[in-house]
Amino acid sequence: MAKKKIVIAGGTGFVGQGIISALSPEKYDIHVLTRRTVTGDNNSVTYHQVDYREPEQLLAVIGDAEWVIDVIGILLPNPIKHQTYANSSVLPAKFLIDAVRVCPDVKFMFVSANYAPSFMAPYMRAKQEVENYMALRLPQRATTLYPGIIYDRKRQMSYYVGRIWSKLPAKRLRPITLADLAKEVTHILDGQNSGLEKRR
Repeated sequence: MAKKKIVIAGGTGFVGQGIISALSPEKYDIHVLTRRTVTGDNNSVTYHQVDYREPEQLLAVIGDAEWVIDVIGILLPNPIKHQTYANSSVLPAKFLIDAVRVCPDVKFMFVSANYAPSFMAPYMRAKQEVENYMALRLPQRATTLYPGIIYDRKRQMSYYVGRIWSKLPAKRLRPITLADLAKEVTHILDGQNSGLEKRR
């Protein structure tokens, strides 16, 4: 059986690496889009340095993919690095969605967010802007997941916050381990449904 080609945009980050760890290289042909040069030590993953503003570069990688997964973005802006939600989350996602749109057999998955505290309202607005654009451009080929805070032992700050939130009754907090989120992604890739497809 031929492997399914999966392209992960933002695959060098915390969430992207967690998803990659859940994908079997015997089952999936795994590719990662990155804006910087990466020397990967994982022989089962192919890294592609791209400029998201250049559709030809994107199409060269995603044209024969089964799924493109978008986990691009930042949690908080960084003025020193000139990182904003617009240039680091929203615009790359829109460029990617436009590229997927011209590939009729490629499906798109966006990892959004279920909820964030009020001080992170700009973060949620950025997520919503991508969702709206995706719904407009890919109405029949897009899936959105809505996790809450994603935590893992490898990132201690989020790990302890996630553990605390997991004990609270508020459903919209929806904390989830990185491993469990990755499992939900694989469910979608395998044609199953996920409980994260609806926002609480």
